[in-house]
Amino acid sequence: MTADAAVELRSYAGEPLSHRHAWRQIVLPLAGRLALDVGGREGFVHRACGAVIARDATHAFATNGANRFLVIDVDDAAEGGVDAAEAWLDRAGRRVFFHVDPIVAETARVAALNTRGQPGARAAVPFAPHWARLLVLTMAERAGERHALDRCRERLDAAIALVERAPLRAWTIGEMARAAGLSPSHFHALFRRTFGSTPREHVTARRLDAAYALVASTDIALADVALRAGYADQTTFTRAFRRRFGAAPGAIRRAESRSKES
Repeated sequence: MTADAAVELRSYAGEPLSHRHAWRQIVLPLAGRLALDVGGREGFVHRACGAVIARDATHAFATNGANRFLVIDVDDAAEGGVDAAEAWLDRAGRRVFFHVDPIVAETARVAALNTRGQPGARAAVPFAPHWARLLVLTMAERAGERHALDRCRERLDAAIALVERAPLRAWTIGEMARAAGLSPSHFHALFRRTFGSTPREHVTARRLDAAYALVASTDIALADVALRAGYADQTTFTRAFRRRFGAAPGAIRRAESRSKES
C-alpha cells in the first residue's frame, strides 16, 4: 500500500459491491448513507456512525443518492505504534460500527477539505499518513474518554440507586461513595461535575420528592412528614418544600383532596 492511499474522499455508485483487502479500513460519513455488511454484521455509515472493516473481512456495500465518505486505509504508520489506537481498532473492528462524535466529525471534515476536493481524490502525498494517523488517534482517544465517562456514570448510578431504594433516609456521602466504589472526595467531585449538583443536594431533593408523595397521597400529619424528611420543624420543611414545588405542603394536600372529591 502506498502512502498516498492512506486517506481518500470517495463517493459510491448505487449497485451493490463486495470485496476484501489485506488492510484495515475506516469509513467516516460526510454526506449520504452507505449500507454495509461486514461478515454478517449489517448497518449504515451515516451521520454520527462510522465503520471499521477488519483485515481480510469480506464486506458488501451499496448506496443511493448523493454521498461522500472519508476512507482511511490503516497501516502501521496510521496506528502510530500507539497501543490505545491498536486496541481501539481491534475493538471497533469486531463491532464494525462505532459512534462518530462532533470532534471526530469535524476532524474528518477538515481532512476531506485537504484532498483535491473531488470524490476519488487522494490527500497530498506528504500529508496523507499524518491525516490518517491524526484521525485514528483522535477516534481512539475519544472512544477512551467515552468509555471512561460511561464507567463513571455506572458508578454514580449505583449510588443513585442506593438512594432510590430508601429516599427518606439521610444518606451520607460516605455511604454513597462506598456504593460507587470511590473515595468520598472523588465521588463528591465526580458527582458535581456530572450532574451539576452535590450529593447532599441530590439526597435532599429525593427526600422532598418522597415527602411530596406522602403529602399528596396519605393523611400523615404534615409535622410527621417533615420529621420523616429530615426537618426538625415544620416551618423549615415548608420553606424547602415551597422552594422545590412552588407551593406549601398544605396547599398541595388540599388540592389533591379536592381532585379526589371531584
